[in-house]
Amino acid sequence: MLRVLLLSACFISVAFAACNPTLFPVFDSSCDAKTPFCRNTNTTAFPVFNCVACRTNCDCDQNEYCSIDRWSNTVGTCQKIDLSGKACFPMSSLQLVNSTIPSEGKCAVLVTDSQSNLQAVWTGVCMQGK
Repeated sequence: MLRVLLLSACFISVAFAACNPTLFPVFDSSCDAKTPFCRNTNTTAFPVFNCVACRTNCDCDQNEYCSIDRWSNTVGTCQKIDLSGKACFPMSSLQLVNSTIPSEGKCAVLVTDSQSNLQAVWTGVCMQGK
């Protein structure tokens, strides 16, 4: 188990530049213009702070969201939303992650976590069935 945790931390440190959130909680001078934000990107209980492109959805372009997907190592990256114009139905947060309800009609980006549970990493609003 320890070996897996160390490999995860090594992979993350290669993908991002490290930063210090206690000195610079939002912007870090060690980060660059493409990845200006200091954020925890680790998938385990041990925080690892790195420079990332976004902290909130407002930091991304239109039709993108700021990923919180710790299972695919995309935390702090802007990801495209490919749901515009597709049919949807209003659902609660619990219904969105319920695997017995088909994904078609869910206005959300869903991923599967390490325990095979669905997790909503972005949720939208269903208006007039689209």
